[in-house]
Amino acid sequence: MYRDLAGFDFSAFSTDTRLVRDLASLAFMDTALNVVFIGGPGTGKTHLVTVLVVSGIIMHYNRARF
Repeated sequence: MYRDLAGFDFSAFSTDTRLVRDLASLAFMDTALNVVFIGGPGTGKTHLVTVLVVSGIIMHYNRARF
Protein backbone atom coordinates (compact mmCIF):
# COMPACT_ATOMS: atom_id res chain seq x y z
CA MET A 1 0.00 0.00 0.00
CA TYR A 2 1.37 3.42 -0.99
CA ARG A 3 1.45 5.97 1.81
CA ASP A 4 2.22 9.67 1.76
CA LEU A 5 2.56 12.44 4.31
CA ALA A 6 -0.86 13.86 3.40
CA GLY A 7 -2.41 10.63 4.68
CA PHE A 8 -0.86 10.90 8.14
CA ASP A 9 -3.09 12.30 10.88
CA PHE A 10 -0.74 14.43 12.98
CA SER A 11 -3.54 15.28 15.43
CA ALA A 12 -3.97 11.61 16.36
CA PHE A 13 -0.43 11.22 17.68
CA SER A 14 2.02 13.25 19.74
CA THR A 15 4.32 13.72 16.77
CA ASP A 16 6.57 16.74 16.17
CA THR A 17 4.98 17.92 12.93
CA ARG A 18 7.77 20.36 12.10
CA LEU A 19 10.45 17.71 12.59
CA VAL A 20 8.61 15.18 10.40
CA ARG A 21 8.13 17.73 7.63
CA ASP A 22 11.83 18.61 7.89
CA LEU A 23 12.75 14.93 7.61
CA ALA A 24 10.49 14.65 4.55
CA SER A 25 12.85 17.02 2.73
CA LEU A 26 15.44 14.21 3.04
CA ALA A 27 18.22 16.74 3.70
CA PHE A 28 19.59 14.35 6.34
CA MET A 29 20.62 11.98 3.54
CA ASP A 30 23.15 14.49 2.19
CA THR A 31 25.22 14.03 5.34
CA ALA A 32 24.52 10.28 5.62
CA LEU A 33 22.68 10.59 8.94
CA ASN A 34 20.42 7.86 10.26
CA VAL A 35 16.87 8.48 11.46
CA VAL A 36 15.36 6.33 14.22
CA PHE A 37 11.68 6.37 15.15
CA ILE A 38 10.91 5.29 18.70
CA GLY A 39 7.44 4.84 20.14
CA GLY A 40 4.79 2.42 21.20
CA PRO A 41 2.69 0.27 18.90
CA GLY A 42 0.18 2.12 16.78
CA THR A 43 1.92 5.49 16.88
CA GLY A 44 2.55 5.85 13.14
CA LYS A 45 6.24 4.90 12.99
CA THR A 46 5.87 2.53 10.05
CA HIS A 47 3.69 4.98 8.15
CA LEU A 48 6.25 7.77 8.54
CA VAL A 49 9.20 5.56 7.62
CA THR A 50 7.35 4.33 4.54
CA VAL A 51 6.68 7.93 3.53
CA LEU A 52 10.39 8.78 3.77
CA VAL A 53 11.50 5.66 1.90
CA VAL A 54 8.99 6.10 -0.93
CA SER A 55 9.86 9.80 -1.20
CA GLY A 56 13.56 9.02 -1.28
CA ILE A 57 13.17 6.46 -4.04
CA ILE A 58 10.62 8.22 -6.23
CA MET A 59 11.61 11.86 -5.87
CA HIS A 60 15.33 11.70 -5.20
CA TYR A 61 16.37 8.37 -6.77
CA ASN A 62 18.04 7.29 -3.53
CA ARG A 63 18.26 3.85 -1.99
CA ALA A 64 16.72 3.24 1.39
CA ARG A 65 16.01 0.42 3.80
CA PHE A 66 14.24 -0.12 7.07
